[in-house]
Amino acid sequence: MKLNAVEIQQIIGYHPPLCLLDRVISLELDDFLIATASISINEPFFKGHFPDNPVMPGVLIVESMVQGAQILFKNKFPKLQLKKIKKARFKKMVKPGDELVMKLKVLDLDNKICDAKVYVNDEVACSSELVFS
Repeated sequence: MKLNAVEIQQIIGYHPPLCLLDRVISLELDDFLIATASISINEPFFKGHFPDNPVMPGVLIVESMVQGAQILFKNKFPKLQLKKIKKARFKKMVKPGDELVMKLKVLDLDNKICDAKVYVNDEVACSSELVFS
């Protein structure tokens, strides 16, 4: 299943600038998701983070993974809340012009745990296990 930005907004209930995802490329509900987000110099967070060296804040990278998980689990758990971020690793800075490719895989459906990775140019920029309630 593929989703565009408008369909994503309808599912997660966020609108720009809070909706961080642009497309869902591949989706198998309760199994895996691949989504993208294009990062523009016009993003509001770049004004203060940091003016001479714009970098996407790590918390927003994690939030993009959480939004992906909300889509991934939407049929079984429509009111998903982030409970815990485990094993978070930030390996590459996300800069204006980058495209994030998020890959989420369900590790434990009953306990709402997924493995999440964000790639930039085929390199892992961030990885984490996300636990939801």
